[in-house]
Amino acid sequence: TANGSELHFGLDDSGRLISASGVGPGNAVAKDIRVGELLIGQRAAPTALELADASFNLKRLLKTRAAA
Repeated sequence: TANGSELHFGLDDSGRLISASGVGPGNAVAKDIRVGELLIGQRAAPTALELADASFNLKRLLKTRAAA
């Protein structure tokens, strides 16, 4: 949780990202939630370890998925 922010992601049984929510001061989580929405739209399946790592850049998943 960076800057007092907290993000929560939900994966379905097949490992696809199906939800993203967050709480934080101001709009601290807005960018991460937007990236989460894009990943959901792409039917992405990030690993739980990637999502749990606060230092992991979620945008990297978009680039990886777009190149595939």
